[in-house]
Amino acid sequence: MKYFIAVLYLAYIATASADKCTDVYDSCVNATGSDPMSRFKCGMKYLRCRFNDMRSDEEIADELFDGEDKPECKVGFVDCMKAAQKAEDKMAARKMCIKNKYVCAKENAKEKYACLKKCKDVDGMKEKMRCAAKCFKKEEEEEAADELFDEGDKCTDVYNSCVKATGSDPMSRFKCGMKYLRCRFNDMRSDEEIADELFDGEDKPECKVGFVDCMKAARNAEDKMAASKVCFEKKAACIKDKLQPKIDCVNKCREELKSCRADGSSRMQCGYKFYKCVKPCKDA
Repeated sequence: MKYFIAVLYLAYIATASADKCTDVYDSCVNATGSDPMSRFKCGMKYLRCRFNDMRSDEEIADELFDGEDKPECKVGFVDCMKAAQKAEDKMAARKMCIKNKYVCAKENAKEKYACLKKCKDVDGMKEKMRCAAKCFKKEEEEEAADELFDEGDKCTDVYNSCVKATGSDPMSRFKCGMKYLRCRFNDMRSDEEIADELFDGEDKPECKVGFVDCMKAARNAEDKMAASKVCFEKKAACIKDKLQPKIDCVNKCREELKSCRADGSSRMQCGYKFYKCVKPCKDA
């Protein structure tokens, strides 16, 4: 969660950039629809744009499908890039490798694209996700989608209320998308509550109390600046000590996520397992 807050902060700073990324977001919404999940995915494209990662849909699709049903694309690309290192015009040779890889990826993913496009016309978030899961022909993904979106309209209402309250700009949509996901995992705490738990809240009030007492004493110190600095250092050490079990728990889940992907399981299936693993970390 600490890393998530940091990412949001960086993303907030990044919004000072030009309007190009807003256009990317708007185009994505026009193409995919305005349901919460589509808005969330478009928000991710918006963030990639802000961080100068304007990979095409073909590149993203290639990354998504490489590990599963088209290893020949990856193998061909690697062999091509090795040969390109010895070419007279290395840049041109590499461009050709990338172009060939996209063609291979697009051809192999064509059936899935066609299937996913049909899902756009399906009514209801839960049914859309069930439809998308069937496109990948994995029963466990369909079950995960069924469990994840089993609560009906409540979380969609949470998303819509958030957008109404905060605005429809891409960053607000992204934050509302996170609230939507928290709702799906029965974690409806506010951002303030999450921050409070992470830094000064329920399970470590001694950090806050100790800091306040230290700062009061620092006012009477000969070198107030040095004394105040010590207070901040002590507070940071206290927080880190209290947070470490949570951090260890999240890191363990990250390792399990890597193992899940390495085993060939899909991103959706592994992502679902990851969120189930992370949820108890707040109580670690």
